[in-house]
Amino acid sequence: MYSAQNKDLIINMENKLLQALMSHYQCEIHKAEADLLIYFKNPSGIGEHGKVVDEMINHIDRISAARGGLSTVQSLVSQEEQAQTSELPSQE
Repeated sequence: MYSAQNKDLIINMENKLLQALMSHYQCEIHKAEADLLIYFKNPSGIGEHGKVVDEMINHIDRISAARGGLSTVQSLVSQEEQAQTSELPSQE
């Protein structure tokens, strides 16, 4: 079995991994939103003018994928929290 110190270390590592996952998806959302703003504010500054709409669609798809990933991570965390809560002995 794990000692209390080892359990704390494992929980800390799990939290860091979880934070890294969530930060990754949040960063992807922010980057794609920033790129979209550039297209909306100054599409003439983009090298290939004919592909502006295609590139905007690409960035919207990136946002959707990142939001989906973030939602999945949050759902997994919620499921794990519910499972741990149901494993606790009742205090009746």
